[in-house]
Amino acid sequence: MTKTQQAPSIVDLDSMQGMDELLNEDKCATIEEGSIVNGTIVYKTDQGVTVDYNFKSEGFVPKDEFPNWSSLEVGDTIRAVLEELEDDAGGMPLLSVEKAILQEAWSKFTSEQVEGGVIKGLVKRRVKGGLMV
Repeated sequence: MTKTQQAPSIVDLDSMQGMDELLNEDKCATIEEGSIVNGTIVYKTDQGVTVDYNFKSEGFVPKDEFPNWSSLEVGDTIRAVLEELEDDAGGMPLLSVEKAILQEAWSKFTSEQVEGGVIKGLVKRRVKGGLMV
């Protein structure tokens, strides 16, 4: 028995999107520095984790950003703030889990305040003119 080969279909290269257009689609254009992004840990080292957050390249989160470092695993989903599109070495985008936690807590605090809700806190110390909570 012999196999028959199909002729390749004709491709109109003029109508195809270029690589630049594919990389700059709307889903990528909406991510800016300071945005909170969701991502999946794809690699874990002693220095930190590499995170796929559906952008042009993967981002990096340093180890000291995680209070639960030992329990993190590849495949875990995290929320982080996009701090820099490129780090100082011109490499990966830099992400911050700590800043995401703080931004989300502040957002919750301000929304509770606007709605007139009760906000519970722990007094840390007395300062001139009030208390630090």
